[in-house]
Amino acid sequence: MNGLKGRRELKHAITKADCYLLRNNLQNFMKLDPHGHDGKYLIRSVYFDNFGNKIQRQKTEGFYA
Repeated sequence: MNGLKGRRELKHAITKADCYLLRNNLQNFMKLDPHGHDGKYLIRSVYFDNFGNKIQRQKTEGFYA
């Protein structure tokens, strides 16, 4: 990467039971997506940021280290 540092991602597969529990817990904090069919569409990956949304803010500002 020519001396540039990148962001590190940890990937974990989850079971259907974990998916069910996660979906039920997150619905208390999240809104339905207006772009989905009945607020739903297929999701293959979920990314979690810290409470200050550091990664999202860095990406928006163009900082990739």
